[in-house]
Amino acid sequence: MFHFRTTLFALLATTFSLHVAAQPAATDKVKVKVRISGDQDADARIMPYSIIRSSPTSIMMLRSPEFDVRAFTKLTPRLDLYDREKLTYIRSMEPVMQRLHQEKLLLEDLVLFNKKPMLVARGGGDQEVVLYTQYVDPHLTKQPPAFDRLCSFPVQVKEHRAVIVQAGSATREPWYTAFSPDSTRMLIHSPELKDTDDGGAFILLAMVNKDLTVEWQHILRLSDKYNRTEALDVEIDNNGTAFLLVKNRFKGREIKGDIVNFEVMLHKVNANDITETPFPFDAGYYPTGGILQTLTDGRVACVGIYAQVEGRKLLGNFIAFLHADSASMGFPQLMPFSGEGDLNEELAEEEVVNEKEEKKEEEDATKAEQKDKKRMNANTDVIAILPRVNGGFYLVNEVNYSAVYTNMQSGRRDQRFYHGPVQARCFEKDGTEKWSTIFRRWTVSGSPILGRVFPAEFNDQLYLFLWDSEEMAERRKEGLRIAPKHAGSPYSAYTVFDEKGGYRTKAVLKNDSDEDFISGWNLVRTGRDEYIALGTEKLVSGKFLPVRIDFIKETKK
Repeated sequence: MFHFRTTLFALLATTFSLHVAAQPAATDKVKVKVRISGDQDADARIMPYSIIRSSPTSIMMLRSPEFDVRAFTKLTPRLDLYDREKLTYIRSMEPVMQRLHQEKLLLEDLVLFNKKPMLVARGGGDQEVVLYTQYVDPHLTKQPPAFDRLCSFPVQVKEHRAVIVQAGSATREPWYTAFSPDSTRMLIHSPELKDTDDGGAFILLAMVNKDLTVEWQHILRLSDKYNRTEALDVEIDNNGTAFLLVKNRFKGREIKGDIVNFEVMLHKVNANDITETPFPFDAGYYPTGGILQTLTDGRVACVGIYAQVEGRKLLGNFIAFLHADSASMGFPQLMPFSGEGDLNEELAEEEVVNEKEEKKEEEDATKAEQKDKKRMNANTDVIAILPRVNGGFYLVNEVNYSAVYTNMQSGRRDQRFYHGPVQARCFEKDGTEKWSTIFRRWTVSGSPILGRVFPAEFNDQLYLFLWDSEEMAERRKEGLRIAPKHAGSPYSAYTVFDEKGGYRTKAVLKNDSDEDFISGWNLVRTGRDEYIALGTEKLVSGKFLPVRIDFIKETKK
């Protein structure tokens, strides 16, 4: 196996150090201020899919019923505007998706491109897929112009639709966007699509410059040996090369024993061609997934978890480097797990505890209430790589999976999402691990946007925004096992780690009379020390409102 090379890590350290501030003073004290909008004027039933800072004073949200994790059928897409400082609702606007005497467009995303809000939409007839864009007034004070045609693909599309159209499943899967570090280029790409004639799978990609000129577009054809292909992450460089990381799931393979039913592959796409790049691991080892990070020297770093085929045991994190000028990937540098805890033990422990609880439930239940659980989409992987001030970095890994419960009497299916222990790792600039800590917790919900972990770095400290509960906090304190059943009555909190890997946790959005929750897909950076997140009033239903997170450094004299 391959191990650290100090010279390569020195390059990574140099790259990261350009993004962070100077070494903080020992007397600095950090205050974390978390607020949720209390405005009751907005119709906030639909979950926002995209959040941007549309102007220095405003936050804009795209709400689409098709991307909500609940089945809305009569509501339409809408743009909402909030005051950035006060988080008060200002106004709304419904995009006009029906083109004059033509087909109705499908809204895909709200982005900030050329420093202006823009909608990305899709249309087309039976023989093509057409992409459209439309600039939007940053204050929503006037109707936008008509959608402009961007490009078309000569394909017939059969879209993947959710099998379970209820809590936890959107009506359809959206298209995605990514931006170059200098913000001069935007990549638009589809999820996996199927040809209506032969059933062949493909992904559509288009690279657009700041003049809204399409520099290139491609159809990435996928092998028929795959049952499903998932886009894990995508990054593009300033020269217009895209790096698409995917997980391909094989047909006819069940996860039994030492059988791995997927492979992780990277596709490098530019104006000339598409290059498929496998990971150069030794036989018997494989990556479980990964994320991509564009570096200031033009390279792209791929970070993930690697495992061995025998026993499918997770061994540690890896990092590999890619460059637009190279057709291959550099040898992965390995960071074996060490220190406190083991992610394999955390997942196995949950299985043992949960199996006992489910067996007890079955014994107590009537025949009509008995359920069958099928675990699927196990995805224990790295969720963030964050720079430190000295050229080192933090890695954050999370245990998570989803499961489908089937009522044996009625046949009704229910999908649930599990988010488990989080492993935080701190590395020096030479690749030496400084500390590794596992924060034990579990959350269970019927929605993929509830219970997720949101990492952030401030003042050279790692922060994790997540859900906790009094019962889990007490069990951590006593060193007891924690399983999903211990989630109890959850609340939002943040955990901050010190220089030795110790941590403290503080509840947020919680008072004597009410509790709100941080939810959504990620944190959106809207200022140097400021983030906007999604918040929800209830676990199952209610309103989805903006949450503002401010890091405030107080220096003692």
